[in-house]
Amino acid sequence: CSTQGQVESLLKHNVPIVIATNAPVEDQRATQFSSTFFEELAVKRQSIKTAFGNAIDAAKVKGNIEFEIRARGIVSKQDRTKPTWGLYYQDRHEGLLDSWRLPQKQAISNTNQYINNAIEGIYADFEDTLTLQGEESKGQDVILKRLPYSISEPIRKLLAPSDSSGQLFYDRPSRDRFQMLLYAYKSIIAFVTYVLLAQLWEHKRNPKNALDTEGVVEMLKLWLNNGAQNDAKQSHLLLFRHLISFLKTNNIPYFLEELNAALVELDSAETRDSIDFLEQQIKRNPQANLEYLCDETEQHLAVILYQFGFLVHYGLTSVKDINVLFYQHSEGPDFEHKIVKLQQALTNLEDRTETDKSYHKTATILLRRLEDKSKFLYLSPFFIDENAYTKTPKAKL
Repeated sequence: CSTQGQVESLLKHNVPIVIATNAPVEDQRATQFSSTFFEELAVKRQSIKTAFGNAIDAAKVKGNIEFEIRARGIVSKQDRTKPTWGLYYQDRHEGLLDSWRLPQKQAISNTNQYINNAIEGIYADFEDTLTLQGEESKGQDVILKRLPYSISEPIRKLLAPSDSSGQLFYDRPSRDRFQMLLYAYKSIIAFVTYVLLAQLWEHKRNPKNALDTEGVVEMLKLWLNNGAQNDAKQSHLLLFRHLISFLKTNNIPYFLEELNAALVELDSAETRDSIDFLEQQIKRNPQANLEYLCDETEQHLAVILYQFGFLVHYGLTSVKDINVLFYQHSEGPDFEHKIVKLQQALTNLEDRTETDKSYHKTATILLRRLEDKSKFLYLSPFFIDENAYTKTPKAKL
């Protein structure tokens, strides 16, 4: 309302066309004008002059509105004798009133281009430490196999090309793809959050560690209570930030060694923008413009995926069962673990056997640093292999 005083400055700063009013406008009429104007521009693809005229006509239903179309050289002071609505323009841009229209749909980037770029970046950063015997030489295959399974699985679904099997695929812009993109983001944040929570659990279980965890407990209760009803509309971000702050305040080093450096990057403007965008989409759950939202959402997911690329150094293992091997000629027992390594290659989701001098707890999920398996963290009870309790060979995370 009463925006005519800004017109002259806008035109001087090379804004070619301005719509303004020289007096307050009643809300219903303003709403009618605005909705009609933008519908004429965006849906009917009319010129600015036509859209403006049709919007004036529509607003007249709500009351008498006069209008004018004037070139630069307006009077700065508001003049209530003048028409309420004005369409103002620079002389050299008068032709735009009839010729300019909103552009046609711009081409969407190739689906998964940003995710692939992120994966290539992760591979380039860690290539020297990723080459293991028997692994594929293709960077994408290596990264998907090395990322923790709960993160790699939604990424794999996004990348899998459609076929004629009739199954649901996510490689084309759609509501399902949009939701899977958000799920992949939530899976990354959730994974690191549960690692922090599991680390705090282990630290708290040690009677030598006197920690006041009342604040964390209350935050966890709040999150669980909200999550029971609104899981689709929230991520673990609030809990993640609270745990980061708690561990840092209490000088507890992160089990994920690279997390300190990653947190610096997470505080950069680009990454904050990506997190804010993804969090907004989770809360809003938009129903329209999903083709474009899929493209933009993928861009921001790729930023987060790259920042957490260091997780290729960590793998999940399900400990199914343990046998004690204590032979007559041995000085002490060995422990034979039946395990499932949770990796992307489906053929690897089978029982294997590992023998060690020490034992792991039965029916637990271990997070291990792949280059040094002596470094591990129990993620249970926050991660559970449901089948470990039923003696089923395959893992069900």
